[in-house]
Amino acid sequence: MQAALFRVRDKHCLFPDPADLVQEVIDHGERKRIPILRDWVFVHFTKTALVVEEDDKKKNARNRRMKVMKVGIDPHFAFANMLCDIAWSRNFGMGTFLMPQADDGKPKTPAAERVQKAMPGLPQHVLKMIDDIPPGTCGRCSSFKRAADGSVPASSLCEMRQLTVQARDPQCPLYDPVEDI
Repeated sequence: MQAALFRVRDKHCLFPDPADLVQEVIDHGERKRIPILRDWVFVHFTKTALVVEEDDKKKNARNRRMKVMKVGIDPHFAFANMLCDIAWSRNFGMGTFLMPQADDGKPKTPAAERVQKAMPGLPQHVLKMIDDIPPGTCGRCSSFKRAADGSVPASSLCEMRQLTVQARDPQCPLYDPVEDI
């Protein structure tokens, strides 16, 4: 559920205009047409909470457990979205969601390191623009299909997994680095 809600938060899910998608529903015995996303679906996304439960009897690090709880109403649309994400990942051969690693703020390429040494104090977002294709990303993998001239496009096919990926997507467990970029 956490991954599914993060996908919504980070705008990795495509939704039509919330006011334009209208559906006929029966609400309290009355038939009416409502903008379903705005009035029902998005409200359901706010009615789930990920909580940590602790067992007071256990005094070790394993006494914590994550649990999804309903807050107020029964959030059917939030659970349906989560199950859709699971079905999508299973159908397209992904047993896990690839979550980006935390950014430590350090330059990832030799060029960015040289620029940081030559111009200390540059903002991090400027240094990140220099990190064209950082190590540990799909664009640095041997399975990432390159252009005919050998250049690395912004997105391409992963020949190993038969998926379209972005060059800057985080590496997967099948990552095989290429150092000549």
